Amino acid sequence: MKVILLIGILATLLVIAYGGRPVEILKSKDVRKAVCHIGVGELEKYLEGRKIPSFKIKKVKVHSIRIGEVDIDDCSVKHVKGGRYSIKLGDIDIVVKGKYKKSIFKGKWKITIRRASIKADVNIKTNRYGVPTKIYLIEKSCDVKLPKLKIKFSGSVSSFVLNLFKKRIGKKIKGKLDDEICDRLKPFYKKNLLRYLKKVVN
Repeated sequence: MKVILLIGILATLLVIAYGGRPVEILKSKDVRKAVCHIGVGELEKYLEGRKIPSFKIKKVKVHSIRIGEVDIDDCSVKHVKGGRYSIKLGDIDIVVKGKYKKSIFKGKWKITIRRASIKADVNIKTNRYGVPTKIYLIEKSCDVKLPKLKIKFSGSVSSFVLNLFKKRIGKKIKGKLDDEICDRLKPFYKKNLLRYLKKVVN
């Protein structure tokens, strides 16, 4: 009886000591692959169709900005320390579309971004059994790189006039897209990733 009781106490202590350690959640490569496989597809759908706020450059109004297709080809999850994990998404292609207006002239534009990457750290909280209960994005860790950008204009304003603003429009879109992606990752990781991670762990 004493032996059984002792085993029970030791088992309980092991669950408390190790079961709640977040490092155990994503220790398996298969689990990390599953998180990437599920998360990437859902994140693509989550970002597609999202609106980006309008802005003006000189007298050119850039509006009706929306994220089009998003294609993420690479994903990795790395344990940093404690409950902190670094999630990196790479080889991302993004299409952003919108409209412009300058006086009586107006038209459309399309930006194609190649080989972009997103890196963000998350903190995973678990209960004493090792089941994830909370995930939140560490905001300062969010880093979006949009290296290759190609922009095309169509409409009533000559390409010569628009090309004067091409770099500035592209730079502005990059900044807004950076903020938009990081802002969207917060609720995605908090709700969606937590739900999928629970499924994978269980």
